[in-house]
Parts: sequence; C-alpha cells; structure tokens
Amino acid sequence: MDQPPDIYDRHAVKLMQMGYHPVPIAPLGFEIDKCPVRWDPHSKQFFKFKNWNTLPPVMDPQPGANIGALMGGAIVGLDYDHDDAALIICEAFPDSPVNKVGERGWTSFYRVEAAIPCEDFYNAEGELVLQILGTGKQTVLPPSIHPKTKQPYRWTNGHSLYDTPVEQLPLLPADYRERILKLGFQTKRPSKPKPDKRPNNSDQAEPDGPYAELNQVAIRNLAKWVPQLNIYKLRRQRGQIPSYEGVARWRQSTTGRPLEERALNLKISGVGIKDFGDGRGYSPLDLVIAARATSLSEAFCWLEEKLLPPKEDIEIDLNKIMEAQDAPKTAPEDDLGADDGQPKEKSAKERIEELLKSIGPVWKYGDPLPASAPMLVPNFVPDLAVFGYLYGATGALKTFFTDDLAVAIAARGKFAGQQVTEQRFVAVVELEKSSSQLRIYGAAKVRDVPAGEVLPIEHSSSCPHPILAKGELNSKWLKWARDFAEYVRLAAAGWGLRPGLIIVDTQNKVAGFRDEDSSAENSVVCKAWTLFAEMAGCAVLVVDHLGKNASRDQRGSSVKQTDAFYRLNAGEKPKDVYATRHLIITKMREGRDGLAINFKAADIEVEYSQKTLDGKIETVKAKTLAIEWGSELVPVDAVSSDPGERDLTELEEASLAKLIDMINVEGVELPPECQAPAGLQGVNVDRWSMRLSRSRTFERGQSDREFKKLMLRLRSKRRIEVLDDWVWIPLAAA
Repeated sequence: MDQPPDIYDRHAVKLMQMGYHPVPIAPLGFEIDKCPVRWDPHSKQFFKFKNWNTLPPVMDPQPGANIGALMGGAIVGLDYDHDDAALIICEAFPDSPVNKVGERGWTSFYRVEAAIPCEDFYNAEGELVLQILGTGKQTVLPPSIHPKTKQPYRWTNGHSLYDTPVEQLPLLPADYRERILKLGFQTKRPSKPKPDKRPNNSDQAEPDGPYAELNQVAIRNLAKWVPQLNIYKLRRQRGQIPSYEGVARWRQSTTGRPLEERALNLKISGVGIKDFGDGRGYSPLDLVIAARATSLSEAFCWLEEKLLPPKEDIEIDLNKIMEAQDAPKTAPEDDLGADDGQPKEKSAKERIEELLKSIGPVWKYGDPLPASAPMLVPNFVPDLAVFGYLYGATGALKTFFTDDLAVAIAARGKFAGQQVTEQRFVAVVELEKSSSQLRIYGAAKVRDVPAGEVLPIEHSSSCPHPILAKGELNSKWLKWARDFAEYVRLAAAGWGLRPGLIIVDTQNKVAGFRDEDSSAENSVVCKAWTLFAEMAGCAVLVVDHLGKNASRDQRGSSVKQTDAFYRLNAGEKPKDVYATRHLIITKMREGRDGLAINFKAADIEVEYSQKTLDGKIETVKAKTLAIEWGSELVPVDAVSSDPGERDLTELEEASLAKLIDMINVEGVELPPECQAPAGLQGVNVDRWSMRLSRSRTFERGQSDREFKKLMLRLRSKRRIEVLDDWVWIPLAAA
C-alpha cells in the first residue's frame, strides 16, 4: 500500500480538538520505523524530530507523515504485545471504548489523574507481554501505515481519539501496577530458559517436525478452522484475539457427567490447546483428528485446505522448451551475469528515475523556468491555501482596500487593474467595528454592480478567541478556525463556487500577543494563519499595522516577513486623504514583487437597506470613500505622482532636512559627470548616511539596509538625486 500524503495534516487538528498532542511519524521508507519526524519544505524531505515530546504540536504541513499521539499528562496507553497474556490482563481493568491494532496485540487508552512512568511487563518465559506507555512516549495511530504489514492501523471498538475527548476515557485504576503483578507478570525479564511447549509430547506438534509449518499457521489463525470442527458447546471467549472453549465429546467425562452437563474444559487459544478435564494437550492436527475422528493424512488435507491458499497449477509448454534448447547461444556459457541467477544491475538512467521518485523533481539549467504560483488576482492574491499580510499605518485606508478586493473577487471584476481569474466566495472577518459593510456597498457602486444584485460576500464582526494562550496555540481559537473554515466551504458550495479569500481585519484584535516582538509568538501566529488557510482551502489576507518607525516595515517580529506567502504595503497615513499614493507588492513568493500602483480615495454616495432598533427596515443614503486605481503596475522605484501630492513620512522629512543642513554647511559644487546645473552643490552619500546613523534615525544593525530603502523612496518622489558618491537636491524639489 502506498503512503497517503495527508494523514497527519487531516487528523492533527482533530486530535488537538479532543485534548491530545499530535506527533508527526515517519512515513514508509524512512530510515527508522515509527520515528517522530519533521518535514523540511526547502529540502522537501523528513528529518528526525528532536525534542518532539517537549515542543508544542506541529502545525505546518507534513506531507506524507503518519500520525501518533504523545502519551503522558492525562492519557496513557496499555500496549498488549502477547495475545494470551492480553486476554488475562485486560480482565483486570475496565473496558476502554478506544482501542487500536497494528501488527499484533492491541493498545487501549485510559485517562489518568497524575503522570505515570513507562514500564514493561514480562511473563515467566521472559516474553514481553505489556508496555505502559506513559510520560514521554508516543504511539502510532490509525490511519497510519504500519511499516511491516504495509496496512493501515485501525480502531476496533467504533470509537477513536479523534472523536473521544480525553475526559471521556475511562480512568485507569491507581493500583494498576499491583493488579498486573498479582497475575504473575514481572517487571524484569526472567533469565530462565523457555520450557518445551509441545502439548502432550505430540509428534504432530514437534517444532522441527514435518507438520510444524501447518500447525504454526493454524495456531495463529484459529478463526479460520476451529468453528468448522463442530465442537460441542463451542463458544468464542471475550476479547479481540480469537480464543475458544468447548467440550471434548470424543472422550468420556472424568466425573461421570452426561454430555449436556459437562464443563467447557477444552481451551483453544493462540498459546496452545489443552483439555483441562483430563490434562491432555493438543496440536491443531491432534484436535482435528480427535474432533473429526479421522486419520492424520485426512486431517492434514482438511486443515491445509482451510488455512493455506491453493497452489497454482503449473503449465508447461514443451514446444517452447524445445525451441529454447535448439536456439543458438547469444553469449559464452562462462559469461558472468548471464545465467547465474543474479539480478541485473540497473542502468544509471533507471536508477536516476527511481531516485527522482524519492527526492522529487529537479530543475536543470536550460529547462524552462517552473510556472509561477497560480493567481486569483494576478500579482496580488495567490490561488493557493496560503496566508499573507496587508499592512500600513492607521488611517492608510487598509479596510477600503480589503473591501474593494472582496467585491472584485465576488463580482469577478478588476482589482488594481488586474482581472480576477474566477468568481469566488469571499468571507470578511472585520473586528475593528468600522462599518465595513457600508464600504463594501461603496466598492460595489464604483464597479457598477447593479442595484439589487447579490454578491457572494459574507461578513462577520464577532471576535473569536485569541490565537495565543500563554504564548502557545489556543485550542479554543483552533476550534473556531476549524468551524469557520468549514462554514466557508459549505457557504461557497451553496453558491456553486469555490472559496476564494478570507479577510481578517485586524491581527492585533485576535493574536493575543504578550510580546509582539517575540519571534516565538509570531511563529505560532503565522503557523495558525497557514493552518486556517489550509482548513478553508483558500487564501487568507490578514490586515496588520506598520511599526512606530515606518522604515522598520511591518509591526513586530521579522517572522511576519519571512513566513507570509505574500505581503502588500499600504504605506503611511496621508496628510490629505485624497492625495495620490501607491500600493506596493513587497513580497510574492513564486511570483513578482517590488511592483506598485497608484491610487487615491474618492467620495461616493451609496444607498442601502438598514435595520432600525425596533426591527424595521429603512432605506439609507450615506457618503463613504472608494478606491480609484491608477493605470498600471510599475516597478516601485518608477512610481510617480504630481509634485504637490508627494507626501513624505516623518522619517523622510527628517532625513531630507539633515541633508539640506549638510549641503548648506559643507556642500561642494557637483562634478560635471553629475550633469547638474552649474553651481549646484551636494555632499558625499556616505557622510549623509553616517550623520543619520549617529542621530539614531535607524536602529542598530539596520542602518545600511534602511538607508538604501530611504534613498530609493526619496528618489522615487524626486526629492533627491544620487550618482556614484554624490547626493543632492534637484532644483525642481528645492
């Protein structure tokens, strides 16, 4: 059986919702079976997961991984490794509704009130019969694929850890250890040799005898043949492993009782077969001979027919054999590798094809470049289950952008001049209480959406639980995210559409940061958004703010910049809300970034229906703003606007003022290669950078990078000119 690609990704969330800790487990073919692993998306391979039992649950995709659960805390697993001993031990504990099986035995799950240690128990022969999976252990769960049988693990009692909260598991008795020891099992492996297990010294049960293979297969597959012996009063005993008891009617009662009153002294299990009435042991063949009153040869044939697959008939084509004998030889008889029975060595091409199946496709120089990420809104929104950020200062019209984007996707119109590729369902989670429903109507009117037409947009303003609880993923938020994602999928299906985009406005209303500059907390939040997108099956766009210093980019840790699939920058709050500004694509993984488009806000009057406090519906007219876009996308350093509309940030104004002071004090006439008007003065670029650094305009460690960004912005606004080592103020800006 092939390894399914989504076992962990589909079931990890379910485990967490029930109160358990999922663990990604090695897929088929990994160097160590049942080993906790972690997927590296860059190398596209798994590696051994260190400290897996002390870290939070893995939330990022683990394609191809099996799934396990961390034991300890409130849950423990009783892993039965010996069928006969399992039947004895399980009677000492309450039944558990949650059991799973793999290759042999089974594992039962219980709730505990205090952490218990891991421990192994052995029988008198030194065989491992039971493992207590306690603190720090993990156990592989269905539907993972077993590395030996290549078949899925399975649940056996109709329940699973995916639908049974931890508080509904039965409580493991506090004296569980004493109960096991009273049954004669030990915590240390005995060193005594194993006794001869031949029942009654039967020749048919001789381990190395001619009937050994058939007897061994029979004792492991009781259900295939025992019920067909028609043993008197035969009944299957309780438990998951088949075992039986009945009456040996082929002998007389040792106490003189009639047949119908005799006790069920004949015991048949995976350990052996014994009649406790007279003490006789049986091999499977012995039992068939006795029960069917038949000979050894007939018993052998009967049992073989029940257990072993029929042997295929072998067809012999004598003509082909003769033709092969008469055919001339194609190589000398002593040529190595021709008829020595050894497998042919694979060619390099064949081996490369095998390796590519393991490591994934590779790109070769000279091949066409791989296709870019599919886009729902070209250049702006990927058609993938990923998350991104729209960030900008307070008052930078971020909500107007998202509302305009929602209408563009729902109406299959254009956004920022880019044609939406397919009409999709859009969900808006607006937590700022800023009446974005009115702005959605404004965006629809700008796009000439006919009055009365209904668009596939749904809006929610209820605030979910915070993503973080004490710095870790909050299970309550996770449940909300799962429910909301399911709602989006169903609502989209009701329109006959696919989910297109979920907008969350804003992050600071739902993140639950204790320290927004913490890389660890931001990492959890970003992974939560990724998981949310994957559960919904569409892109997620999260609205966020700029930092206090606009040059620092997005607010908080740089993890936001690295983990987001795409990022859009709405910039600073304008002094004039109607001024022309630009929206910048600062990041688009597997696509183009560094692009920008001009836009400005315009007044618009809309008419809409609104509920009154007394439950009536009235028609209301109101004014709002709508976004008007420029003509085309251009590289960010080529964005221009009218001179009177070039607003500067506080940082840009302060830096420009410092440059003017320096030119007035120490400026020198520019050299001819600058092609500046005669007499125009400038200063050395490095000296300007040094002055800004000394004045702590930039944070330590960011000076060079942020200074280059500053110059790029000032040049795009035509406030400075730069050539080689010189910088100056052009006359048009003076």
